[in-house]
Amino acid sequence: EIAKVTDHNQRIGFVENFTKTFNLPEEADLIKPTLIDSMIGLNKFEEAFNEGSKHIERKPDDVLVLTQVAWAGANQAKAQFQPNQPPPAAMLQKATAAGAKAVELLEADKKPEGMDAAFWNNFRNSWLPRLYQAQGVILYFGNDKTGAKDKLEKAAGLDPYDPPTLLMLSDILNAEYTKLGEQYQAERKQSLLNAALQKMDELIDWLARAAASTEGNAQYEKLNKDIMEQLKNYYTYRHEGKTDGLTELIRKYKKP
Repeated sequence: EIAKVTDHNQRIGFVENFTKTFNLPEEADLIKPTLIDSMIGLNKFEEAFNEGSKHIERKPDDVLVLTQVAWAGANQAKAQFQPNQPPPAAMLQKATAAGAKAVELLEADKKPEGMDAAFWNNFRNSWLPRLYQAQGVILYFGNDKTGAKDKLEKAAGLDPYDPPTLLMLSDILNAEYTKLGEQYQAERKQSLLNAALQKMDELIDWLARAAASTEGNAQYEKLNKDIMEQLKNYYTYRHEGKTDGLTELIRKYKKP
C-alpha cells in the first residue's frame, strides 16, 4: 500500500513510520526498494546511492536495489561531474559493480523468489536498456568514452528511441570525428580522410536517430534545433550541398 502512494515525500514519511513498527532487518528490507525509489524520484541521488549500497552489502543479489544503486550512481556522476575532474572513483566502482550484477541477473532471467511473473517481465524489459545506459553514463563521466560507447550502443539496441542514450552516442561520435579530422589536417593522409568521412557518415546516422527521438518533445526543443543544425551541416557536406533524403532518413528512425 505504501508503494502505491505517488507523492514521494509522503511515501518516505510512511516508510519511516513502517520501519519504527516493523524494525527487524527482514521487515525493513521489504520496504527498502520503495524508500530508494522515492529518493530517486526526489533527485536525492546521493542519498539513494548510499542507502542502496548499505543494503546490497547484506543482500548482494537484490536485483531491484542493485538496479537502483546503478541508476542513482549514474545520475550522481552526472550531477558531480566537473571538466577534467571525474566523480569519486569509489562511487563509480560501486555503481559499476551494481550495474554489472543487475545486468547479469536480468539477462539470465533470474526472477527473485516470490516475485510476480508479470511484474518481473515488465521490470526486466524496461530496466535492462536503462541499466546499459547507466553503465554508459558512468563510463562516460569516468572518462572512458570507448567503454561508454559500447554500453550505450547496447542500450540503443534494446530501446532505439531513448533521447538521452542517442544524444550521448551522438556526442561521442562527434568527438571521434573531430579527432580524426584534426589528425587529417595535421598529416594529410588519405587513409585518415577516408576514416574521417566514414566516421562522419556514422555520426549522421546517430544524429538522425537523435533528431527523430527529440522531435516534437518540448523537453528537448532546444536540443532538437541544435541537432538539426549539426545534422544538416554534415549531411549537406556528404550530399553535394543538398538536403534531399534527409527528411526520409529522420522519418526512418521515428517511433512507430
